[in-house]
Amino acid sequence: MDKRIGTYIRKARIEKSYSQEGLCKGICAVSYLSKIELGQVHASQEIIQMLFQRLDLYYETDSAYLKEVKQSIEECYHLLFHAFDISKLKEKVLNLKKNEKRLSSSPFFLDFYLLENISILMKKDIPSLQTVQEESIQNSLHSLEEYIETMDQRQYELYTLSNALLYEKEELFEKVVKLNPCAFYTDVYGSWLFIKGKYVRAVELLQRAYDNALQEGSLYLALDAKFSQGMCYTSLDETLMLESFQIAIEFAKALQKEDLVFAAYYNIATYYMEIGKMDVAYSYLIQYEHKDVLYAHKMAICLENLHKKEEALIWIHKGREYENVNDLDMLILDVVEYRLTHENYKKDNIYIDMLMHTFERLQKERAKGFAYYHLSYVLEVLEANRKYKEAYYMLKKFSQKF
Repeated sequence: MDKRIGTYIRKARIEKSYSQEGLCKGICAVSYLSKIELGQVHASQEIIQMLFQRLDLYYETDSAYLKEVKQSIEECYHLLFHAFDISKLKEKVLNLKKNEKRLSSSPFFLDFYLLENISILMKKDIPSLQTVQEESIQNSLHSLEEYIETMDQRQYELYTLSNALLYEKEELFEKVVKLNPCAFYTDVYGSWLFIKGKYVRAVELLQRAYDNALQEGSLYLALDAKFSQGMCYTSLDETLMLESFQIAIEFAKALQKEDLVFAAYYNIATYYMEIGKMDVAYSYLIQYEHKDVLYAHKMAICLENLHKKEEALIWIHKGREYENVNDLDMLILDVVEYRLTHENYKKDNIYIDMLMHTFERLQKERAKGFAYYHLSYVLEVLEANRKYKEAYYMLKKFSQKF
């Protein structure tokens, strides 16, 4: 008998405050129930069904349905570990969830809940995870904790990764990569380190992920690893940044991932903007126009620095009209617009408050690079107002990104 069924029975019995004697009366001996709960005997389907009935649980026995679910679960794992298509994984999980009652009483309930959690957690911008989702995943992982001893290797790896992503514990990322140094786990760990600003260590792991992905034939993972490596190099080395992004662009074109082609050009442009080469940045931005608020933001800043204020304002207005623009996106556009329309903005308290508020939110809600990009404007204001000590501490704080 699957040990998970025994654990499931014990968990339900405790939740309903049943004693072993009370649950098994008229069904089997107490000692036999104890062995069932410990997974030490192969109980008959009839006994399991009677125990489930007494606990008001459903026990799935439809072989055709179980075969269908097994295939769907394996497809989910393929989407995660090889195709690396989180959007399709979410769709697949939501489709399975329509029959959650049957699924939760089948041998595949652990796989389902683990895949459901990871489909939500697999975001590179983890701070954006909503509180409701976070609490739901916490409760789910806490519930699954009782099944650790019954998990197979793949399930335990995914359980460990889920905890690593949710609680942002580096030691758990290390653990899962030691358990299985495949491209997927190595790439996720490297990408997480990038978000945390630990670029040197991230580059090393992402190179391993890229090499593993090529050996495994996982081209989508190879693309993700090389793209993330390019992102790391924007803070480390210009030549290696361009080389990494060029490889990522070729992969993206071959795999018809147009969004990543745009993202590569966008991030190269951002790098040149940070070092003051606005003309070079602009040349990259115009190669791949995109209806995206961050693209509009960068275009506006480029044009601002190229002394084309009217064109810059046009892009600010365009950015506000795009879909899925949130309040923080609006704030970063407002900051640029204020500079464009107020000559003495450096000593303007309205601008300073707006900038600092935006800067604080970026540090909390976005990857570190977003806040770092705005650092030069913060330092500009601090210097203009002779707040040199604050500027020093700000520089010291952000120097840790290297």
